[in-house]
Amino acid sequence: MARLRIVNDNIYNDEFLSFDEMIDIITELSFSQGFYGRLLRDINELDDETLNEVKNLWENKKFTNNVDFIMWLENGE
Repeated sequence: MARLRIVNDNIYNDEFLSFDEMIDIITELSFSQGFYGRLLRDINELDDETLNEVKNLWENKKFTNNVDFIMWLENGE
């Protein structure tokens, strides 16, 4: 069941995190964590084909909350 979430001043109401929401999570964390700043920079430098691959990979994981997504990123899986 979807629930209302606010991330980086954007409102999301989907059952699973969208790619845009994940980017907003990374953007918020980039202000205090170097890892996320570098990750955001690297994502912004991807070509369209690679960016679509990342988007599909992340969205297919069907993360339901920020913590699941962050733990997945930080564990390097």
